[in-house]
Amino acid sequence: MTFFFWALITALLGVIPLGLKQHWKAVLLTAPVILFVFWLGYYIYIPSAVWPLGGLIGFSVVVLWGLIAAVLVWLDNKKIDKRNFALPILGVLVFGGTFCSSMPFFRASSYARLLQTPVQRQWSDDIQPVDTKHIRLVPRELAEWQANKQLGEVEGAIGSQFRIATEYMTIQLIKGDLWYVAPLDYNGFRSWTATEYSPGYVMVHAEDPNKQAEVKIGEKFVYTPGAFFGKNLERHLRSSGFTTLGTDIEHFELDDDNKPWWVISAYTLACGMGCNQIDSVITVNPTTGEATQYSLDQVPPWIDQVYPQNYIAKYIEWNGLYKDGWWNAFWSKNNTTEPVNTSFVHGTDGQPYWVTDITSTNASDESLLGLYYTNARTGENRFYRTTGGTEVAILTAVNNKVAYKRLHGASPTLYNIYGVMSYVVPLLGESHTFQGVAIARIDNQQVVEAIDLNAALEAFQGLMIKHETAAPDATHQTTKATGKVMRFSADVRGQDTSYSLIVDSVLNQHIFTGTSRLSPELPLTQVGDTVKIEFIESENIVVPLFGFENVTIEIPSPAIPPASAPASTSAPTTQP
Repeated sequence: MTFFFWALITALLGVIPLGLKQHWKAVLLTAPVILFVFWLGYYIYIPSAVWPLGGLIGFSVVVLWGLIAAVLVWLDNKKIDKRNFALPILGVLVFGGTFCSSMPFFRASSYARLLQTPVQRQWSDDIQPVDTKHIRLVPRELAEWQANKQLGEVEGAIGSQFRIATEYMTIQLIKGDLWYVAPLDYNGFRSWTATEYSPGYVMVHAEDPNKQAEVKIGEKFVYTPGAFFGKNLERHLRSSGFTTLGTDIEHFELDDDNKPWWVISAYTLACGMGCNQIDSVITVNPTTGEATQYSLDQVPPWIDQVYPQNYIAKYIEWNGLYKDGWWNAFWSKNNTTEPVNTSFVHGTDGQPYWVTDITSTNASDESLLGLYYTNARTGENRFYRTTGGTEVAILTAVNNKVAYKRLHGASPTLYNIYGVMSYVVPLLGESHTFQGVAIARIDNQQVVEAIDLNAALEAFQGLMIKHETAAPDATHQTTKATGKVMRFSADVRGQDTSYSLIVDSVLNQHIFTGTSRLSPELPLTQVGDTVKIEFIESENIVVPLFGFENVTIEIPSPAIPPASAPASTSAPTTQP
């Protein structure tokens, strides 16, 4: 009934010019035609009434007024009556004025305020060293490839009727592990008419690239974006009464009981026709179609993405441009910034964040000015001032290092690796297969790469020790301990030797590693020696050392030889 009601309003308003001229026969003939045409049009294109003057509805009325004004010229024997064009001209002026008043020239401060005021903090205070067991090693490119490959191997060849809707794929923290989740949707109209429902979804482990994707069959998804008529997700939402909200952002998530839901971020207008702001979240049961709207302060805790990526990127862009007004953005460009890239990460606090690196608006400037961490659930912002390479620059550095192997990096993810701000970049081959891991420091863009994460972490440890790079802003987090060596071994790899030891004072907690670059006493250490160590506390089993002293080894100070007698300056005596 929603689309019929909109079409009825359009028809009644559209024939007003005919009524004013008392062409009642034309009204009776035209109104039903308009009602039918626009009922069909609204049903097909599924507009929203969130826009000023009803959006497409109001625009359609103005267009009808213009067409009918032209018809009235013909009905009045081609006599142009300027009064006939008063309504369409008025409509154009109202729409044009609303559009112009929505531009940043008039509302720069409104655009800038859409980004919640960021709190400036120290990065290492909030982002603690990551548990390396939960580093994301599967980029989206690989996840999509694995999902499609697994779908083709499912018994019953369901891939012939259904596709993996990767455009709705999300990454979620499910019971402590990161997973990509994507729904199965219809392959087209024929598939929809031949089946009653979509059978399920696909899960891809985001941490283990060697783990096989899982196709979950047994669901009955009736309402999907790829369905038709009343079962189409967006049309179903409009028919359910969500007519004055924008609902063009939707994705697929699982709740804490692994029950699937469509999650739609609904928006209202903040700057006329110019910009949108998230107003609420709507969840839809794919099987029953039951829709529930939640205000921003009542969002269920299992929903990770309330604020979509493109909204956050736009908010940061507008804030960087217009925080000091439109004229500054247009002319002087003093302290104007722009986002480079926005990526998704789960922080060590378990919260989902959009991480956006920013640089200046100078096209030739590629330096990093800082990072925004925007909570994807609440929209709250933290800003960390830092320097180094942007995500794009880091990816370029990684690709330059591995290009000769015909590899490329994908989906860099920012982590605190042993106290250092670093990107972990999965390496993929030409056929999308996982081929290794690169770790790149953000400050100096130094890159190490290896065949797996453990080898890359060891190489990164060596890089840190070689350049004495325990992060200055993380030194306050280091832990010192003294104890006896319980286990000690050397691991020779090529020209490098790494030493591992277990200390009784931190027994069953960590295995410490280091090289002779850290201390010349490390290769001389034996089981039973008392040592003093310094490291960054984390949940990892293998932890690099940043300080080492063997108390047992006593190296005596070199003896200073006695001073020799000065040579005589007198002339030698000649013996007779």
